Amino acid sequence: MAVDGLLDKRQNRILDFVVRDYIQTKEPVSSARIRRRLRLKESPATVRNLVASLSEGGYLEQPHISAGRIPTDEAYRYFVDHLMVNVALVPSEIKRFEAVRDMDSEMIARFFSDALNLLSITSIRDADHDFFWQYGISYLLKEPEFHARGPVSDIGYILDHTDEMFNIYHQIRQSNTQLFIGKENPVSQATGCGVFYLVRETSEQKERILLIGPRRMNYERALAFIHYFLERI
Repeated sequence: MAVDGLLDKRQNRILDFVVRDYIQTKEPVSSARIRRRLRLKESPATVRNLVASLSEGGYLEQPHISAGRIPTDEAYRYFVDHLMVNVALVPSEIKRFEAVRDMDSEMIARFFSDALNLLSITSIRDADHDFFWQYGISYLLKEPEFHARGPVSDIGYILDHTDEMFNIYHQIRQSNTQLFIGKENPVSQATGCGVFYLVRETSEQKERILLIGPRRMNYERALAFIHYFLERI
């Protein structure tokens, strides 16, 4: 199916559409919708076979027998590594950054939360004490993935163990900006999430940031904000 871990052109196009469509609509994607929206010339049977091959490869799953397909953790990772494009911030977003250039850690947590509709937690160490700020739990709880008791309990656990979460992610990180998707997360309570772990160091302090959203988050937009923040602010 895949050569050197890469899908072929048709599979890439279909997987890219399914991921983007599911991020936007929050609804499983049918083969008929894929064929219609991509204006594919292949027959319905051929499109169904292509979708089936992506399912067999571990990239798509079917939440219910009669439903369409949704992306798996592997699909989101493949999308981020191979299909995603760099998104430039629009002037109004850049202006928003400049307006808060000198923001403190609490303002940073609020800024990322409001800009990306994610749960944002920031941490700084002052002398022998860690200080934490978090915003955006209401954004997270509006997402359908977090309507059930289990996912809500998992988010509650993360918030109750913030210091532990930062230490775990810091120990396993391989760079100052790292994304963990679903099962890639080092704690079971975050396996239903996409999590960005960021470290920003200045001459005065080390600042750590966790951005938490559904696996179905808009990774392109999130990374555009993250890169601009780390490189310019």
